[in-house]
Amino acid sequence: MKGKVFIDTSVLIYLFSTDEPEKRIHCNKLLSSLEKENVLVWSTQVAQEFYNALNRKLGVPPQKIKNYFSYFGSFELVVNNMTTINTAIDITNQQSTKLLGLPDHKCSSSGQLYYPAV
Repeated sequence: MKGKVFIDTSVLIYLFSTDEPEKRIHCNKLLSSLEKENVLVWSTQVAQEFYNALNRKLGVPPQKIKNYFSYFGSFELVVNNMTTINTAIDITNQQSTKLLGLPDHKCSSSGQLYYPAV
């Protein structure tokens, strides 16, 4: 496999889900196979969402979650900053405008969106 694979919060949560065993098994197999290829990537945002979901929604104690984090130590961790956020927005915008057949839009210095004349 070429490239990196970004792991979303829901995939990590399913690893520990007791309510949906099929998804747990599938996510476990997926991550196990990708981990061997050293292509897994997650972000600080995913780490925070994962912690909050397990602690607040599922009642998992903080120390246990900290132990879970050690399992993900081999994943590349992307630190979110304005550059990564803007890049993600640009990628999303390019994909959605291509899918919809819309021209690319730009953002003015005031933050207002405008579309170039076609």
